[in-house]
Amino acid sequence: MSVKRRALVIGILLFIMTSIGGIASRISAHEVWPPLQPKVTAKVKGDQITYLIWLQNKSDGKVQAIDLRFRVPHATKLVETWAGVPNVNRGTFDGRDVSWYHDSVAAGASEGPFVVVVQVDPWNPDHPHGTVSAYAWTQWRGGNAVSDPLVMQNPMTPPATIISDAEEKRGLIHIEYYGTWRNFNDLRDQVANWAQGQDSGRRIALEKIERLEATLHHVPWPTAKLDMAATGMHEGLHPVEDGLKAQNVAATQAALQKVSNAFHDLTHAFYDDWVAGTQGVVGHVMPHIGYVDISANIADLRTQVANWAAGDDLGRRISLEKVDRMGWVIPHIVWPGIMVGSVVELKEALGAVKEGLQAKDVAATQAALAKVSEASHSLTHDFYDRWIAGRRGMKAHAVVHVTYQDIWGNVNDLRDQVANWAKGQDSGRRIGLEKVDRLEALFGHVDWPKEMKHPIGELEEAIHGVEKGLRAQDLAATQGAITKVSEAFHDLTHEFYESIEPRRPAAPPVMPPAAMPAAPEMPGMPAMPPVTARPSLDAALVAQGSALFTSKGCAACHGPAGEGGIGPRLTHWHEADVIQSAVSKGSGIMPPFSLTDTEMRAIIAFVQSLAQ
Repeated sequence: MSVKRRALVIGILLFIMTSIGGIASRISAHEVWPPLQPKVTAKVKGDQITYLIWLQNKSDGKVQAIDLRFRVPHATKLVETWAGVPNVNRGTFDGRDVSWYHDSVAAGASEGPFVVVVQVDPWNPDHPHGTVSAYAWTQWRGGNAVSDPLVMQNPMTPPATIISDAEEKRGLIHIEYYGTWRNFNDLRDQVANWAQGQDSGRRIALEKIERLEATLHHVPWPTAKLDMAATGMHEGLHPVEDGLKAQNVAATQAALQKVSNAFHDLTHAFYDDWVAGTQGVVGHVMPHIGYVDISANIADLRTQVANWAAGDDLGRRISLEKVDRMGWVIPHIVWPGIMVGSVVELKEALGAVKEGLQAKDVAATQAALAKVSEASHSLTHDFYDRWIAGRRGMKAHAVVHVTYQDIWGNVNDLRDQVANWAKGQDSGRRIGLEKVDRLEALFGHVDWPKEMKHPIGELEEAIHGVEKGLRAQDLAATQGAITKVSEAFHDLTHEFYESIEPRRPAAPPVMPPAAMPAAPEMPGMPAMPPVTARPSLDAALVAQGSALFTSKGCAACHGPAGEGGIGPRLTHWHEADVIQSAVSKGSGIMPPFSLTDTEMRAIIAFVQSLAQ
């Protein structure tokens, strides 16, 4: 090798060694390489986080060929990215990391912002509450050197509590329709019970009418068809109420048939027009409402298919309606990821049921219905065990409504399962324990309004008694606890409808008689049956009852004016025999009282005087 060539090689080697030494000295001086450190700030708004990232060169020289990498937080969805100016230089996203390549950053300079916007998945079971963590780091393309990652943690408001006004309104309309459905079905059952000789059916039916009237009058029905049907149903309830008060069974049944026709119109306007007309509703309460709606329709579908199998073709036609309604509810809602698999299975099974119904093939329909039951079972476990259990203390009017309705359904199912166990079916005991678990999850799901906290506490305590009896396989203890559950739920229901469910507006002021023109008689109008008003109360009896209410210790539990406390509120109307039974036999933790006939009449008069 010539001297010139040897000198050139030595010079190159010296340059390389010097460069390596320079790099080594910079690594030593800055401890990490590259010396570009990301600085990240975050802005949280609702369920979205906007990350702003700057690159800071902390060295005394220019740094070249750098990758900035940002790890999208777990259980979030990438919304948008850009650098410097919106919609410019979006970088690349590989499904996990967002990255930008940067040619160079001058000594002591900062470059940015690099922007990443993500949306927190409110239904991900990994963090429905708590902290969202993001990572940012730089990587030098001149080698394998990577800076220490910067960790950015953002405490998030539990996404399940972020309920928009639009979702609140839509959710209330949906759940109020559902409440109307349940109360109307109960009204029909109670009128049937009364027709068979049970006078309690008449009294309970009057309560159902009050609840239906309050709901129908209050809901801002969103379409003309819905509003017209609701108005017709509301007006039709008045003759039913008159018949009940007049204790006229035939008049009540005739009036109830007209209300049934109006409710049929309401149902078609609700599902066929309103629900079917909207798909992909996103929200944090809508999955709960949708689940409750679908569960009730599946239960009705089973009944109607059984009726058809027994020879009633009406059951087949109603079953087709039920399948169509669930087919509209399913796409109406954006379902949480943890429930999507079960919802898809349910939709496919319902399609097979529809095919069997249309082909009038009972066996094929029943086989498909078995698959519906399997998919529904999976959906129920996904819903309660993974979705409801991860969301506690939610605050919203629609959440209170749907959770009350869900509790109502589970309490009824629990009573049925305990009855099945009493008949020798041990599956009733096992299913009863599942119902207890679901009820306990529902109790903690809501930050209950103060008016409902006491009855919820009593119901929760009674449910614990049921659980204890079921686990001990003690039927008598379980049945005793179920009685307390029924009493506590009765108090919860009154508190819900009187304090939480908006009441109908106050009646307009009545004009003085002299100023009111006489209404003309309408030809051909039949006379209305007489309306039985609440009885007038003897002032002396009321005063005597007030003194007894205090001296017997009633006021200590129920409040001096019946406003409630340890015991339930007494400000809703009670018939005399209901009050007498509760006082003489005891109720819940209240002991029985032995009173003379005069004292009993006085207590009854005072309690009735408390009704608002």
